[in-house]
Amino acid sequence: STNFTFYVDSKKPGVELNSPVDVFNTTNTTINFTYTASDNLDTGLVCNLTLDGRVNKSFSESLNSTVANFTVSGLAEGVHLWNVTCVDNASNVNTSSTRSLTVDNTNPKISLNVPANSSWQQSAGVDFKYTIYDSNPVNCTLYGNFNGTWLSNASNNSIFDGMQINNTIIMGNGNNSYVWNALCYDTAGNSAFNSTNFTFYVDSKKPGVELNDPVDVFNTTNTTINFTYTASDNLDTGLVCNLTLDGVVNKTLIESLNSTVANFTVFG
Repeated sequence: STNFTFYVDSKKPGVELNSPVDVFNTTNTTINFTYTASDNLDTGLVCNLTLDGRVNKSFSESLNSTVANFTVSGLAEGVHLWNVTCVDNASNVNTSSTRSLTVDNTNPKISLNVPANSSWQQSAGVDFKYTIYDSNPVNCTLYGNFNGTWLSNASNNSIFDGMQINNTIIMGNGNNSYVWNALCYDTAGNSAFNSTNFTFYVDSKKPGVELNDPVDVFNTTNTTINFTYTASDNLDTGLVCNLTLDGVVNKTLIESLNSTVANFTVFG
């Protein structure tokens, strides 16, 4: 009473991955995997998602040549491999190419190396060295108030994990105190500065030293003499001084507050 229809189909379906792109990096732990399955005859194909070598989603009906998706939540940090396999009504099976993605929620770590915190130097040309630690770093930028305002000063885009980055900058405010740090990003968009800013000082000016007493060409019967002086500096709050007596250093490594009278006492 009726004709029967049957199909001959020996051609595998096509499976094209859409997103995420290959070698994708993200901070998200929920990923929407999209693909397009196509077939010469079948209007709907049955597909599954394989994630890290195991079937994660299965028996999903996918219309021919229409974008479809699988959503996976709770992905752990690290690299993940994925592909999609589809079968048509004639049991022809095909699997897509395999792509990778990385879930990365860890901020880069930055170690400031040179100049050290609270260090001093005479030259206005300062060598900065810092180290980036991240599995997928993309760029780092040196920040500082080298001209009086906190801003970026030098960027570095060709970097790798464990690399020490070097920049030389001329300080714009001459003899002064300066603050610096470095900001780094990875391919997932995570970013971080070093946990604290570092301060350093540029000082090319010699300190002043004024003798107070005894006065020049002083005569006395005492064999115990109190030598007083005042040391001054444009930046340093404390200077290290010594007393030279008759061409020989007599007292050494005496901490002297800036612009404050200090003394050495010599007996006998």
